[in-house]
Amino acid sequence: MPIGIARVGREKSIATLARNLYRLDDATPADLRRVERELLKANPDLKRKESFVPGRILIVPGIRGIRPSDRVEAQSTDLAGLLGDAAARLALGAQLAAKGVSTAEVEIKDGLAQLNDASFRKVAKAALPESPKLIQATVNGLEKENEALTSRARDLTRAFAEAQEKVTELSRVIRNVKPGPDG
Repeated sequence: MPIGIARVGREKSIATLARNLYRLDDATPADLRRVERELLKANPDLKRKESFVPGRILIVPGIRGIRPSDRVEAQSTDLAGLLGDAAARLALGAQLAAKGVSTAEVEIKDGLAQLNDASFRKVAKAALPESPKLIQATVNGLEKENEALTSRARDLTRAFAEAQEKVTELSRVIRNVKPGPDG
């Protein structure tokens, strides 16, 4: 099924988003649940209320028997439309990558805090005398992983930005191309 793109408006729930992105006038409650499920599958972070940020780009999956609303930009077949789709998908990819990095950074920070907690270290040493060495090795590993994550995130951000710039540049060039004698 075709996939479209839309942006979050004033919606604050997956149910409202589903009703605004699909034509559900004659839909059954089961249809509504199916639409919500598919939207969540395509945009898993919508499980959290803070993901409903106006302007945020969403993937709108095609769902058999359910038509999208006018808010959904369908995949285009002309070059300008395809470039617009590519730009929107790059923006979405950049959002998802940044969110993934942010989540990993928080998890590493939380893990380091737990490992460095004095009461945890005391209990661990009582249970396993060699735990201080093991904990320190784990802390060192997590710190290295955090540095590598930061470096990869910087590279990924730069790659998405460069790709978006190239798509924008290509779109600008295409707009300035004059049609030939055949149209």
